[in-house]
Amino acid sequence: MNIDHVAVNAVSLEKEIQFFVGFLGLQLLQKWESPRQAYVGSKEGVVIGLIENPDYDGSAFTMAHLAFSVSEAEFDDWVKKINESDLPVIAGPKEQRGGRTILFHTPSKNIVEVCCPEARKTIEQQAY
Repeated sequence: MNIDHVAVNAVSLEKEIQFFVGFLGLQLLQKWESPRQAYVGSKEGVVIGLIENPDYDGSAFTMAHLAFSVSEAEFDDWVKKINESDLPVIAGPKEQRGGRTILFHTPSKNIVEVCCPEARKTIEQQAY
């Protein structure tokens, strides 16, 4: 069994699409008007569903987040891009799990993490 997609709430579907496509560089894969939702991601990789919910209140405390891995060489550029945006940083940049991480809010207050190395690499390094 594989995860097909993960879906998050979007106060404004258009703003959340702009974040995932314009800021993170994912592709808009599909969009519907009834109900208002979209898939963003890549044809061969991750697929994230965005579901418009104007009443969503992302201010409640949660540890739930979407994590995107980047290379060590790219990490500082992502930190700079995030810090230069108007997206609120929640934590980081900091050392974690033998790598680095930064967490921040999307326009709908979903939490996104940019990290290195990817979780799979740190899992593979563990001795069982």
